[in-house]
Amino acid sequence: MKPSEAFDPRRARRRFRLSAGDQTAAMLAPRVMRTIAADMPGIELEVLPLRRDVVVHELASGQIDFALDAIPLADPQLLSMKVLEDEMVCAVREGHPLVSRRLSLEQYLALSHVHASSRRQGPGLIDLSLKRLGKQRRIALRVPYHLSLPHIVAATDLAASIPRSLARAHALRALTLPFETPPAEIYAFWHKSANLDRGNQWFREILGRAGQA
Repeated sequence: MKPSEAFDPRRARRRFRLSAGDQTAAMLAPRVMRTIAADMPGIELEVLPLRRDVVVHELASGQIDFALDAIPLADPQLLSMKVLEDEMVCAVREGHPLVSRRLSLEQYLALSHVHASSRRQGPGLIDLSLKRLGKQRRIALRVPYHLSLPHIVAATDLAASIPRSLARAHALRALTLPFETPPAEIYAFWHKSANLDRGNQWFREILGRAGQA
């Protein structure tokens, strides 16, 4: 489709391809699908694994339309917008024996934690926030998949620091963290060559509305 061509989502047949991590897809894909109207049967969504080493090439070549990531991608070929922001909380199962209605820093540090990261080693944002306070949590379990965290928390006495919406979706107790840490953020990136494409513009509107849903 040429950039100047009109885009009617009710008549168009188009599959939008996004690259995203598992947690990002879980937080955003349901919102996007609820935002896309039922009278748009030709609009499809495909989520592919996020590969930061080749994401610029995939966007430039049209293999994907958007990349969704929590980490800003600093490349002059890309444009971006913040789609979603969510508070980080400490999630525990209902009936956890060591947690009351409010969570102190001492209680948080006394818990055993599960942490998810695609990297094999290295601290996460929560650990960096604690380090600024001269504190360190005990990570009893480290896993590579973020979406495994709610299931592990629900079945054990481990705690996970995750976005509030993800804790709610899995009926976990979401406790305010007793220290300051950056929120969970999701950014959408697209290639400059697609900026005037009407379909791309329409989907950016969908992403923006989904982030506010």
